[in-house]
Order: sequence, then C-alpha cells, then structure tokens
Amino acid sequence: MNPFYIKNTKLLKEKDKLSCNIIEKLSIDPLKYQVLKSKTGEPTLQVCDLDDHKLHKQTFLLHSKYDPYRAENEFIDKNFDCSKRNIIVYGFALGYHIDLLLKRISNDQNVYIIEANAAIIKAAFMARDLSHIISHKQVSLILLSNEQHITNMTNLLNDTDSLLLIHQASIKAIPYKYKRIADILNEFTMMQWGIQKNQELLIENHLNNTSNHYKNISKLFNKVKKLPIFIVSAGPSLNANKHLLHQVKDDALIFCVGSAFKTLVRENVHPHLFCIIDPQPITYKQIEGLEDSTTPLVFLATASHFTVSKYKGPKYIVFNEKESLKEDEEIIETGGSVATAVLDMAIKFGGNPIVFIGQDLAFSNYEHHAERSMYGEEEMIKDLPNLKKVEGHDGQVYATSSSLLSFKNWIERKIEQHPKIHFINATQKGALIKGCQHLELEKVIDLYIEDNSEKLKVFLDRLKNL
Repeated sequence: MNPFYIKNTKLLKEKDKLSCNIIEKLSIDPLKYQVLKSKTGEPTLQVCDLDDHKLHKQTFLLHSKYDPYRAENEFIDKNFDCSKRNIIVYGFALGYHIDLLLKRISNDQNVYIIEANAAIIKAAFMARDLSHIISHKQVSLILLSNEQHITNMTNLLNDTDSLLLIHQASIKAIPYKYKRIADILNEFTMMQWGIQKNQELLIENHLNNTSNHYKNISKLFNKVKKLPIFIVSAGPSLNANKHLLHQVKDDALIFCVGSAFKTLVRENVHPHLFCIIDPQPITYKQIEGLEDSTTPLVFLATASHFTVSKYKGPKYIVFNEKESLKEDEEIIETGGSVATAVLDMAIKFGGNPIVFIGQDLAFSNYEHHAERSMYGEEEMIKDLPNLKKVEGHDGQVYATSSSLLSFKNWIERKIEQHPKIHFINATQKGALIKGCQHLELEKVIDLYIEDNSEKLKVFLDRLKNL
C-alpha cells in the first residue's frame, strides 16, 4: 500500500471521517488521471477530460510540468491578501499552492480548501506527503459532495471578510454534475475583479454617501407581507409591454433599476422606487433631466456619490457590508448587478408574487437594452464568436454574455432558496429563468393582480416616515 496514502488518509479520518470515507471508496480511472514527474522532480497531475457532454476532449496538467512551485508562487503572490480572515481556495490539486499559502497566513487567518472532484484528492494523497496541510489547525478541507456542502460554500463566499482564490486549472477538472459550482465560482471571480478594479472609487463613494446620514431602506424589510412587486429591468423586451404597467401602479409596488427609470417615465409610468448600485459617475445619465423627480431613489452605499448628490428627490441608502450598520438595519446581497440587488430587496420587503419585466438576461433582437444605447455604445450587438447562447423561455436561443449568465444563475439560486414566494417572469423574450412561471404580462395582471391598494399605501407611508 502507498505510504503517502496511508499517512494522509489516517490524518484526514481524524479530522473529517465523512470526507475520508468518500475518498477511500473511490476508484481512480487511470485513463483520466495520471501522475507525471515534472522537470524539477516533483509530481504533477495530468487530467484527461472524458465527460460525455464535451464535444472536444482535452488533456491538461494541474501544475506546471517544469516547476510546479514557481508557477504557484506567482499565483499566491498575485492574489494573497493578509487582511482577510477567511482565505477560501478552490482547487486542492497536488497542494503546491497550499504549501506556499500556509507560509503567508497569520495566526488569525483560516484557510478553507474546497474541492468538488474527490478523485483529484485521492490522486494527491497517493502522490505526495500532505500531512502538513491535512493536520494544520487553521486548514479545513471541504469536499463538495451534496447540496448542503454547496450552500455552506456559498455562505462562506458571501462573508465580506473572505477572500476567494481560484486555482484555475482545477476549474477545468470539475465534473459536469457539479457545473453549478463552476458557475458560482466564476460569478464570485467577476465580482472580486470588479471590486479590485474600482477599489478607490468604492471607498470614495462610501465615505461621501455615508457622511450624509441617509435613511436606510432596510428598516422596511419584512414590514409588508404579500405585496406584489414588479421588478422592472432594462432588457430589450421592456419596450414590448412597459405601457401595461399603468394597470398595476395602484395595486403593486413597481421597483425599477436605474437604467429603466427614464424608459418608464417617458411612458408616463412612474415607478414607486428606483435603484442604482454602480460606482461609476456615468450613472448620472440614468437620471439626467429627471433630477427633480419625486420617485424615491434607493442606492448602495458605494454607488456613485456624484449621481446621488445630483438627484433632488427622496433618497434611501442600503449596504452590502455589516460594518456600517446600526442595530436595527440589515444588509442586502447585490448578486453583481442592480437587478439582482433589487430582487434581494423585493424578497426582504415581503413581496409575493414577484414579477420580472424586462429581465431578458440576453440580447433579445441583438439589442443592449430598452434604451438601445444608453452609454454611447453601438445600438446593436454584433453576433461575435465570444457571445454565449442561452435557452429562451419561448423556445428560441438567444445571444448573451458571461456576466448575464452569471446573473441568471444567481437569480435561479435565489428563487430556489425561497419556495414560498411565487416568482413570475413576464419578460416578453429572453432567457428561461428556472423556478419562474413564464406568462404574458396581460395574463399576470388578469390572474394575480387584485386590490392591494391598502397594502401599497401602508408600504409607501412607512417609506415616507422612515
């Protein structure tokens, strides 16, 4: 019996018997996983992707075939942050990057190593002595083998004191049945990239916005139950049915994203709330000419303080980090976009049903959004090779992007987490959103909108009196 394997599994059994049992029962396919020797003598692992769903098979290495430590040292150098309490690493591989990470962490930092492919851990246990990682008091190994593990991982990632490090080669080795994990990790990668890119601007916005002591909208969370809420996004399909919102304005809360604000006002549909979360001052275009509107603006603490300052109507702040909160306030999950942030607020308000309009999550008719060109981009999307494709709720296939797909995945997870809420997608075209009933807006109004004027009045009165 392999001495490395015996030593490693013995230590893991003492720490996590369930994960160890999964690894021990697993048999490794030698056609798929092969340990090779690198030029420097350390082992590396070659993976041959044999999943049937792939059109093109690929063979790749989890570490460099020349010098595994050197390449992984660059990865840790580039991504490590000594200020974060939780360091979350996706990808166990053969552990070289973990070796280097453990030399950097302080005594109050915890390392969580997440892996969805148990075969890779078993191969690693056979290839190297990993006892220093397994027995480390600050290290936890999370083997994703069920939905609860995935939920735990998502909660950990949502902690604002967490840093996610993704071992990119390990993403390729995620089994297809765990595709959802790859989607989640890609979403968090994009969010982290956005935060890092705009770090100084986010800080500047936060300081300016919080200095004005705006009322926090979260004080209305859970205050009005079963109020229908229409979430209006700026997808191209909004043009097809925006006029019908006149019929629901007295019996449902209309909560729109900032980029749909002008579109609705031009239709003489005045939403009850609108929202911005983007830190860039170009969001001023969303309110330009409507600065004196009386529609309440809900904005994220890190949203453009320039745009917020220009708006003269009622303004309410919301946070996605706990540090700035008072006792009776709550945070929201933004999900990476203003539409997902509005969804989280709609759920927290107590909305039911929640109806999506203009939530194409795709370039329906090859257009950007209902305004066609809000920020000076070309009005029409070019059908380029890097565009993704997504199944539509009407049976068509639509062009989309990686970011829109990540928002779609986030929305679907949020819907899955709230089975008692009825979600309806009344977007004319666009992506299929799992967990939604897909209906024409006219039918939604006929079937689900009744006299809710009193509930709506209660909500709006509470908003004024915050």
